[in-house]
Amino acid sequence: NILQGIELAKDYLDIGSPETSAPDSIVFVNVSYDRELVDYDDGINEGNIDITDRRKLIQLLQYAKDTDYRYIVLDIAFADKLYPKDSLSDSLFNLIQTLPRIVVAKSNDFTTDERLNEKEGLVDYVTTVFDDSFTKIPLTEGDTTALAMHIFEDLHDVRIKSHCNLLYTCENQIVRRCIYPKMYINNSNLSFLNLGSMLLNSKIYTRDDIVKLLTGKIIVVGAISGPLDKQNTYIGNLSGAVINANIYLSLCNGAYKIPWWLWLLQLTVFYMCGLVIFQGVEENNHKKKNPILLLWAYYSAFLTVLVA
Repeated sequence: NILQGIELAKDYLDIGSPETSAPDSIVFVNVSYDRELVDYDDGINEGNIDITDRRKLIQLLQYAKDTDYRYIVLDIAFADKLYPKDSLSDSLFNLIQTLPRIVVAKSNDFTTDERLNEKEGLVDYVTTVFDDSFTKIPLTEGDTTALAMHIFEDLHDVRIKSHCNLLYTCENQIVRRCIYPKMYINNSNLSFLNLGSMLLNSKIYTRDDIVKLLTGKIIVVGAISGPLDKQNTYIGNLSGAVINANIYLSLCNGAYKIPWWLWLLQLTVFYMCGLVIFQGVEENNHKKKNPILLLWAYYSAFLTVLVA
């Protein structure tokens, strides 16, 4: 983690440079203020709860269906316990199921309708006892890939393979299981459209305008502004949807690959640790000392592969 933190620090210093400007290939659609009240009863609590407006989501997806969009990202928690089992939910989930090149958020904290299972991408991130903020995210967990990895694999025709959950490869190259994404898009260069008040407002955008806007774009839908889905990162609070877009951009720039200098640095660190540990071996006992250090050299190489 310390060694990979060096990369993170380097990326932090690069924030704000011209090459880190937000790409125009991504359109962010904010649904923070497009809510509807539904009945809620989990056996303990009973009343009303607000969820993302399903009618507006359906309208947006129907517009997108008529365009040659590149990808749709629904960073919305379609938790079973929140979304009522009615005709409106059926219409939404059936539409999502039929659309190509679409991914919806999945978390181990909730289950979703089975119609969404094949469209799900994991959004859970990794924390440690030292830091509970967003720092890194696993690219795969069991049979589920990360939401951003889902997009990357589909658009770039690559696959990360797991070998006994210890080693991960992609295109015959050892890669990371977790990555530290670079925050190309941040609060200083982020722009978005509010779904109801802007994008679906006929006084601002006509149908032709919407088709033109979405064609060829990655459409990221989520709680972009407001307090609903904010995560603490090393550059401040960002919405989960923006973080996932940054993870995708990081993957496009090879963040899943392990740079040669990190391989060399980790190998050196592990081997030097071995020298320190075994320095108590008697200097005149060469027959024992050399085999031990040789075994440690091999083990250092193994550790390097394992933690990279």
